[in-house]
Amino acid sequence: MNDRETILNLLNKFSDDHKNITWKIECAYSDGMGTTINQIKIIAQPGNRNIGLFTYRVETGMVLFCMYKKLKKTIQKI
Repeated sequence: MNDRETILNLLNKFSDDHKNITWKIECAYSDGMGTTINQIKIIAQPGNRNIGLFTYRVETGMVLFCMYKKLKKTIQKI
């Protein structure tokens, strides 16, 4: 499993567990010579409110910027 697949699986699991949360990932920057920066937006529904923003370098996984609103913790009964 590669890093991108792991990230997508985590985002999908998070949005499956929180039905009012969606996400969007996009390439924010690429110089074509080995520097690629992706941005993940976490979006609350209804209203398409941005509640999280994570920017990271694809090649290293280093997080360059992180901003999020505090979420309520919920306990799911299994």
